[in-house]
Amino acid sequence: MNWEAIGAVAEAAGSLAVVVTLVYLSLQIRQNSKVIALNETAFALQNVRERMGSLRELNMNAMNSDWLWPVFDKLVRSLPAGEVQYATLSVAGVHSLDWERALNELTLEERGRFYFHSLTAWNNCQHMFFEASLEGARPFALGRVKRLIDNQVTKWKALGIPFRDNDEFDRYCTESLARQDAG
Repeated sequence: MNWEAIGAVAEAAGSLAVVVTLVYLSLQIRQNSKVIALNETAFALQNVRERMGSLRELNMNAMNSDWLWPVFDKLVRSLPAGEVQYATLSVAGVHSLDWERALNELTLEERGRFYFHSLTAWNNCQHMFFEASLEGARPFALGRVKRLIDNQVTKWKALGIPFRDNDEFDRYCTESLARQDAG
């Protein structure tokens, strides 16, 4: 028996085993990275879904409430014709100045109720925008959030709600507002 030949074969087999192990580990790491990215995306989308549900529930409760619904109803009657968005308690196709005129017809207490409700919606939209903007999030989630913001941005401006907490959100709100008030 030639021990040198056996040693060389064993050394080659050991080297091959190391290479196979490294390839296997790199594939596992790549696969785990994909799973982690998918989980982060799923988590972000779940947060957006939950916030959308919370916002929808908030507005449904408002529509059944004697505290807020009469205020929104009064605003809708004061605004020019537009598409009433019951899910967001807003009116699409109405400019900021139209909202300002309608808001001026409210009492201070009515305006405060509507401001408080709108501020809650603004806060939810900001968080949803951030979650939907995360890398890897599905484009349709961000699209839904942007449509939601588009329906409310003129109302927020008229109420004096600032767009100053998140640069991307602020930029989008400012651009959306410019598009809507110009159109």
